[in-house]
Amino acid sequence: MEYFVLIVTAVSIGLIVRYSLAGRLEYGLLLAPAIALATALVVWAIGLLIGFSADDFLLWAASLIAAGVVSYLVAKVLPGKRIKAHEENLAKLLQR
Repeated sequence: MEYFVLIVTAVSIGLIVRYSLAGRLEYGLLLAPAIALATALVVWAIGLLIGFSADDFLLWAASLIAAGVVSYLVAKVLPGKRIKAHEENLAKLLQR
């Protein structure tokens, strides 16, 4: 049951990040939720290996905060890089 709650919460955080930032048309619909989910699961697994139990608040907080931070960074950085790459490709094509 804990995994289901973790998955739904992490994907929800990713969707909130996607729809709260500008530039969401520059990357796919599921990128931010997938990044949030993957981050939360990795942090959760590391926490379990360290010795936390599924009932520890610190494990939940670390997993969900990391999911939010990483998906925010990806959603903030990626559109600028994609736009720059599109402009470079367009300039390259127009030079020919």
